[in-house]
Amino acid sequence: ESNQLKTTGNMQLIDSYGGNIKECYQAYLQQTFAGMGKISLAVDPLWGSYSDYAPDVLRSLGHLVISNSYLHNGIKAFPDDLESYSSDPHKEKNLEHLIEVMRGSNNRKFGLDFGAAFDGDGDRAKFIDDHGNIVSEDEITAIIAKYVIKEHKKKYGQNSRPKIIAEIKSSKLVEDAVEGAGGKLVREQTG
Repeated sequence: ESNQLKTTGNMQLIDSYGGNIKECYQAYLQQTFAGMGKISLAVDPLWGSYSDYAPDVLRSLGHLVISNSYLHNGIKAFPDDLESYSSDPHKEKNLEHLIEVMRGSNNRKFGLDFGAAFDGDGDRAKFIDDHGNIVSEDEITAIIAKYVIKEHKKKYGQNSRPKIIAEIKSSKLVEDAVEGAGGKLVREQTG
């Protein structure tokens, strides 16, 4: 019954935006990240369903976004064989053009902070730093964990000790980041 109420509440929220889920999500992100500084990034949604969505949402937050149309302009053509193409950002082959952008004159021209590649439905991402190096999942988890712990402590007090859930195979880097920020790491299996 509580899931039914939650679904009903979510539908009412979406209905308040005229049924436009994208606008509803943009409003949520704008509120959540209102205090975040502006960033410049290259986004490669790898021709998935996130192709237009991610750059538009990021631009709505005021960030400079170099996206799909720019990344693939003369760098890498649309896949000839779409049936065998996989929009998986964990395949290094799929990151070649994004790495090239981050290492090349395009980065110097735009002063890009980082690059992000999303999988087909946008629920997985891979990040490239401003020098064109792939950032590990553990590094990203540590960065996000520190942020979440900081925000939690602002809201619930400095003595609170929020739990951060990470993959069971995450490295000591994640544990050290969570513990160092005043949180508690909980390891869980995924998949």
